[in-house]
Amino acid sequence: MRFKVLINPEAGEGRGRRIVPELKKLFYKDNLEFEPYETEKPQELSKMAAAAEKEEFDCVVAVGGDGTVRRVIDGIRGSSMKLAIIPVGLVNAFAKSLKIPTNIRQAIPILRKAHLKKADIGIMARQMVPDKGRVDLSDGDAFEDDIEETVFVSALTIGPSFLLDDHIKAVETDRNKRLFHILRALSSQFMNYSFPELNISIIPYDSEAATAATEEERIEQEMAQEARAEKFIGTSLIINNVSSQHNDFQLAWDATASGGFLEAGFLTTSSKMDYLKFMYHTLFTGNYRELPFLSRHRAASVKVNSLAPGVVLKLDREEFGTLPFAARIEPQAIEVVVK
Repeated sequence: MRFKVLINPEAGEGRGRRIVPELKKLFYKDNLEFEPYETEKPQELSKMAAAAEKEEFDCVVAVGGDGTVRRVIDGIRGSSMKLAIIPVGLVNAFAKSLKIPTNIRQAIPILRKAHLKKADIGIMARQMVPDKGRVDLSDGDAFEDDIEETVFVSALTIGPSFLLDDHIKAVETDRNKRLFHILRALSSQFMNYSFPELNISIIPYDSEAATAATEEERIEQEMAQEARAEKFIGTSLIINNVSSQHNDFQLAWDATASGGFLEAGFLTTSSKMDYLKFMYHTLFTGNYRELPFLSRHRAASVKVNSLAPGVVLKLDREEFGTLPFAARIEPQAIEVVVK
């Protein structure tokens, strides 16, 4: 098996760059046929991955975090190319959900045996025309024209997720300073944050639709599901493809890399005190699932819009435009090398 190794040097706050010499030694040690490529521009990863099939590689290796994996999958989605992951990011939620070791000395030897597992990915569709105005979520054709589709592997979020981002950085560098980082985020950003009213439409997960035998059956089942879409109002949203576990906190409990559904969770309150309760239990106790203002759903797809201007969404912890958008699960879309 020939491996095209795509390295994001900036992954993991520069860890991607630091591990390159050891990475090459370990590939040679395991007698793996590989060609390494580094890029200072993460947006180039999709094009580099897409070229792998013509270059007669068998597998693309993503060396980085969830953002790197997302871009590589964007490049190979729809092809027969296999994916391998050397996790060197801060979170690595997708790799962890597939039980891929985060220690590179343990991750590289599994490439030799190349056991494969099919994994789900999330697909986010966003309108490219900025001044089209509010999309009617009851309109099933709202996202057919002028759209851009992008993969996400871990989570799509709307809300003051900078609190979680600062927590992650603190845990990764110095756990004793995590409260300091959170308080800094509170004082500099959170107190001025205004919760938008989100119009959320969810098509519930249906195991029969997920296992439809033919494309015609799948379309028929999706049309039937569309008719029973559930409508909600929320103020902060997280859509997970995997459990998003990172050290001592977990943002989803049902989602797995091969579960066939997205786990959508949103808050129904605009109270900052309630949001702080949610963050406290998320970061420190794990007992947030029973909060009365948190709503959780297994979803086949989710559509979100808001009358509030400039509501920012994040894909795998990276800012990625504004509303409206639609998200759906693409089951067993990619073959990944696992243990």
